[in-house]
Amino acid sequence: MIRGISVPRLAVKAGRRHETATIYWRRRGLTSRIDLFGAFGVGRVRISDDPQGAVLVKDNADSIKGQSADEVLYRTLGWHVPFKQMGYWLRGLPEPELPVTIKLDKNGRLEKLIQSGWQVTFLQYRIYAGLGAAPEALSCC
Repeated sequence: MIRGISVPRLAVKAGRRHETATIYWRRRGLTSRIDLFGAFGVGRVRISDDPQGAVLVKDNADSIKGQSADEVLYRTLGWHVPFKQMGYWLRGLPEPELPVTIKLDKNGRLEKLIQSGWQVTFLQYRIYAGLGAAPEALSCC
């Protein structure tokens, strides 16, 4: 199954650091491709992740290899982003295997969740014909 998720605005805060990006996430089976545009002070970051490991390419430069998407992003740019959980968060869902605290909005959609030490606020949803609502903007800290 191929699944593509695009979130026009993602904000990540860690301490005094605050970054925003557009994220496009595509998943096919056990393989993911994550494109971050305008993120972390660079033009584009592409991360390919599968059971054998992850590869990060920054602005079509040399590639960085590691065991996970989290690891290569942290080693390259100094940012910890929980990509496994984020794959769910980008769809407006909590990661089902981990404890979570949630707050729903008046429409029954996630407004805020706390999971794995992260607080995720769903700032805006977009309605897609035949598919329902999907997050369009979220903030993670």
